[in-house]
Amino acid sequence: MKKPNYPPAKLDAELSKWAEQVRSELELREGSWQEAQRKAPEISNYRRAGLDGILKDTISKRSYLKLMAAGLRQTQLFEALLGTAVSGKKANWLKGLGKTEKQLRYFPERLKSIANEIESLNRHRLFAPRHWVLKRMVSNSSKEKFAARFEQLPHLIRCYAAFLASHSKDMKSHLKRKQDNTRNIKTLAQDLLIQLIREETGRDRPIELSNLLGAVASQAGSKRMEYSAEAIRMRAKRLRDRYRGA
Repeated sequence: MKKPNYPPAKLDAELSKWAEQVRSELELREGSWQEAQRKAPEISNYRRAGLDGILKDTISKRSYLKLMAAGLRQTQLFEALLGTAVSGKKANWLKGLGKTEKQLRYFPERLKSIANEIESLNRHRLFAPRHWVLKRMVSNSSKEKFAARFEQLPHLIRCYAAFLASHSKDMKSHLKRKQDNTRNIKTLAQDLLIQLIREETGRDRPIELSNLLGAVASQAGSKRMEYSAEAIRMRAKRLRDRYRGA
């Protein structure tokens, strides 16, 4: 598709038409995009954050349409990267545990305290396992097994606490080293935005990208100044130097 060369007076109206044309073409690839969002639901959240920023004000809308007029085709990807570049976070090795790092650090001590309490109960004549388990409605063979296990429970909990404390410490050190060698997700998304713009429009466009990142940041309650055109220009230069030397 030939890129139009619009006079400034007609820019807004023509850019809107151009945007519609590009979006129509992108519908052909919508299936693959839907599949990506299905596999990684967080992509939808990042893309929504990117779209909220684009629609924030006239400057951000105009900057986005300028990029589309210049040749930007992969708009879904661009919108998702835009949101990720501001909202993305470092990988969290505690994700899914339901505990913060501080809670996990003190959890083995809590377990030891629980083991002490169970041991104290087991020593009491009314709560000794071999005394009260006999009154439960289970088979005699099961009573013996349960009584023996309950007597061993404090020791098992202390062992578990010791192993957990050691493993948590090892995991934290290992994953910290790994993360230190991995770029921040936000940084990676910014680099990908710069590359995507350069590949699809033919050159770096730090002013438009700065306007868009600033709008997303403002919408998300972050600082706009982190995404100045000069900072993006310098990042783009470092990227070129990196790949030139690779």
